[in-house]
Amino acid sequence: MAGSEIALEVEGLVKHYAIRGAAARGAVVRAVDGVSLRIVAGETLALVGESGSGKSTVGRMILGLTPPTAGTVRLFGQRIDDLDHRRMRALRRDLQLVFQDPYASLNPRMRVVDIVGEPLANFGLVPAAERRDHVTEILRRVGLGPEHLDRLPHEFSGGQRQRLGIARAIASRPRVVVCDEPVSALDVSVQAQVINLLLDLQAEFGLAYLFIAHDLAVVEHVSHRTAVMYLGALVEVAPTRDLFAAPRHPYTQALLASVPVPDPTVPRRPPIEGELPSAVDPPSGCRFHTRCPLAEPRCRTVAPPLRVVAPGHEAACHLA
Repeated sequence: MAGSEIALEVEGLVKHYAIRGAAARGAVVRAVDGVSLRIVAGETLALVGESGSGKSTVGRMILGLTPPTAGTVRLFGQRIDDLDHRRMRALRRDLQLVFQDPYASLNPRMRVVDIVGEPLANFGLVPAAERRDHVTEILRRVGLGPEHLDRLPHEFSGGQRQRLGIARAIASRPRVVVCDEPVSALDVSVQAQVINLLLDLQAEFGLAYLFIAHDLAVVEHVSHRTAVMYLGALVEVAPTRDLFAAPRHPYTQALLASVPVPDPTVPRRPPIEGELPSAVDPPSGCRFHTRCPLAEPRCRTVAPPLRVVAPGHEAACHLA
């Protein structure tokens, strides 16, 4: 169960990429434009949106892999976005990552005992003589055994490799884990196993997850709250149950309409139409108005703020 201590807080996060070339002088890609998030200890916040919405860029800035153009990131109250490499290294133990691709994220020349044991060595957590026993225990927690210690990554299936990636992420006993689409590369049957593993580990260690995803069926099962991004900005944030039952933003409604429903008699919302606008020149006013079936004249000129529309429920829409 989620607690009350704020594990991760993001305020006004911005990332603009300059476009090179004389023809593009002064032009920037507005990948992320003022995102603010808060995750409490033991909570899962899902960050969803189409490809190109900026959700993975948010994750990279939180991890310090991409420097933000503006904004702040705080880990348990301590600001980390302005730390240099040496000072950030001391906090890496508390902030870890589960990668999207279980095939590319593991060193093919390293044995499992070294892959999972690397964080233990990097942070000086376990003496070398005891490391193998600790790695064995970590593998047990993710559903693998001591017989896997000396194997190489190519000897495992995709689901097993992702279990190894999770084992590496939890080896240092972090308090916050960024999961960047951790099941999107896996078969549906394996996805359920990995998701249940993440939930079990969260319950055992009180982990806070930022769960980046585009599969809303997965998000509904795994997250406490959901934040919806569109073209670099948040358009809706709510408890997951409330968001799925009564989405307030037309973009969220369109995303939910894209989720397959096995019963053909269930009424469907109209799916989203049109192409995602360019982040170099986003639409004025509400960024979604070019694809919104409910757009009014003010939507084209006035950007709606993210505001409370119900208890715990925020939406950036004039009509919400």
